[in-house]
Amino acid sequence: MTTFADMMTLLLALFVLLLTYSEVDADKYRAIAQSMRIALGGDGVLPHARSLPPAPPLPERGGDPRPREPGAQEQRAESYAERLRELMKTEIAEQKLTIERRAAEIIVRLQEKTSFPSGSADLEADFSPILAKLAQAAGEIPGAIIITGHTDDRPISGTRFRSNWELSAARAATVVETLISQGGVDPARLEARGMAEHRPLTPNDSDAHRAQNRRVEISFAVSDPVEPAPP
Repeated sequence: MTTFADMMTLLLALFVLLLTYSEVDADKYRAIAQSMRIALGGDGVLPHARSLPPAPPLPERGGDPRPREPGAQEQRAESYAERLRELMKTEIAEQKLTIERRAAEIIVRLQEKTSFPSGSADLEADFSPILAKLAQAAGEIPGAIIITGHTDDRPISGTRFRSNWELSAARAATVVETLISQGGVDPARLEARGMAEHRPLTPNDSDAHRAQNRRVEISFAVSDPVEPAPP
């Protein structure tokens, strides 16, 4: 009994030291203390011990209900988007393209009905000047430019393209080449992608929706302007 009592005393001292050097978790401490109170039928084993302060309330799900203020980069993107809308207001009114801003990204959507013949990657003759105007604006907007071709879900037949993948990629490449040749856009800023029918704007369940999905998107990823190097 004496040996057992000495061993228990040493173990108790060890656990007290470990507790002293550890960081107390307030929630776990309260849960253990409550369990001990219930088991012992009283207010606790240490009547003079100080209680821990109450835990701060957890934030409600959903975050801060106040609207988030746009950052400097988003404000800069909106400024560029407004200038681009003003430059292309005639084309927007004629429904040849749309302009949308998402955070620090500006998306220009070119509809197939005004930019490319059906099943072709050759630009309509009167659409090249529109791309020339967009290239002019691209020189003022810092950041990468991603051109993505999209189609509807109908398979291609009887053309030089084997699939919608090839057609969407070829249309994106045509826009890239036009921006370089007519607008002098730096090729290092440009990237061409083809997504076929796999990122539709609307379900491909009607002719009108399919027409919306057949498009080329020019995405300006607005970045901070590059400071000129000191002389």
